Amino acid sequence: MRGMPAAPPPDIPADAALDVPCTGVVYDSRQVKRGSVFVALPGQKVDGAAFAPQAISAGAVAVVSERAVAAAGAPWIVVAHARLALAHLAAEFFGHPSRQMTVVGITGTNGKTTTSYVMQAIFESAGSSSNSLRLAAKYDSMSW
Repeated sequence: MRGMPAAPPPDIPADAALDVPCTGVVYDSRQVKRGSVFVALPGQKVDGAAFAPQAISAGAVAVVSERAVAAAGAPWIVVAHARLALAHLAAEFFGHPSRQMTVVGITGTNGKTTTSYVMQAIFESAGSSSNSLRLAAKYDSMSW
């Protein structure tokens, strides 16, 4: 991903049984099902790693986080950027769906919504299907 610092390779324990079937990738420990990989995201108030024991009890086959915490029952993989790891894991698990579509990003201070409507009309008049997701967010305070 552009804009992200180069991350060192993940710290994968030598005894990690990574050949276990994965049934999903989740970041909410309450959503873990048997076979899920739990990605513990650091929050502003609570680190998701605190919920790893709950995730493992629910059937998580591995935990991915930015810091190691002693937890028995599943391999613990330490990465530099858990959110980036979540993006890569989800893309891999779901078969890289964005590779099957054309993605257009519109940036700038003014005119993004209008430009997206114009682009949608152009695509549709050319016979191409078009789905539009409009998202306005301020990323200045987010730490990726």
